[in-house]
Amino acid sequence: MFVNGGKPPIDIMVPLLFLLGFSCSIFVLGIASSKELNPPETAGVSTSCVNIGGFIGPSILPPMLGKVFDVYSSTLPSVMVYHMAFKYCLIATLIGFAAMLFIKETNCRNVYRQNDSVIRNASAANN
Repeated sequence: MFVNGGKPPIDIMVPLLFLLGFSCSIFVLGIASSKELNPPETAGVSTSCVNIGGFIGPSILPPMLGKVFDVYSSTLPSVMVYHMAFKYCLIATLIGFAAMLFIKETNCRNVYRQNDSVIRNASAANN
């Protein structure tokens, strides 16, 4: 997007928009992971916290981008201002991607239920 004076070739827009739509479905995996990594009694709270994340980003980034527009619009050409503003979106995306790498793999099982059954089996074997 940062080439050709801010006018990307139309041939690249179709794959980029497909990738955008495809990657938006990852949000559902966040809800599933939150249910698996928290006690079953708090499943509603954990999924609502994940859902809040989907609203925090869109509420924080526009004021940040607006501030960039306010500060630099009088000194830089419009294309450069947009480049600077959308770099913040790229940084937010990279932070989210890096955070995703630290999600614990649960193999589609609730880790609290799994730990409870292991403890029960161990105590039954000792008796």
